[in-house]
Amino acid sequence: MRIAGVVFAGGNSRRFGRDKALELFRGVALIEWALAALGPYVERRFVSGRLYPGHETVVDRPSGGLGPLAGLAGALQAAAGENYTHLLSLPCDAPLIPDGLMTALGKRSDGAFLQTCPVIGMWPTHFGGDLERYLAAGGDKSVLAWATKMSIQPLGGFGNITNINYEADLARIATSHD
Repeated sequence: MRIAGVVFAGGNSRRFGRDKALELFRGVALIEWALAALGPYVERRFVSGRLYPGHETVVDRPSGGLGPLAGLAGALQAAAGENYTHLLSLPCDAPLIPDGLMTALGKRSDGAFLQTCPVIGMWPTHFGGDLERYLAAGGDKSVLAWATKMSIQPLGGFGNITNINYEADLARIATSHD
């Protein structure tokens, strides 16, 4: 398997109130936490939803405004175009990835997604065209709905992922984890 990675760093951060991808957690931007988490497991890292220095931005496909699934479609197409067989995905707003999760996903050549946070997943890149057509035809925009349609299996056993949607979430995890 040749694995590329993508960090979903777009969106309007409406609930957070400002650009959360650049918000600091323990002195480091949230986007950097995700990029670092991917680092040991991928040959190449993409960023979806924004320009970010030192990383190639992938364009939402078939168009913008369709959420993370369009970012995944764009990243799958970009990775396949560079002969990667798989894409490992993370959101920018989940800085505390459980131990063993990335290794477990890396063993799933058939693809898998985290049951409690479907934007975290391992995706065969040959699904890129199917996903783009699915979205263009008006398919459900949830990652879970598409993954279920494609018979990609959920991966359990890692508990709930702390997602940062509000400034209070950032303060809470900063004080509740070492």
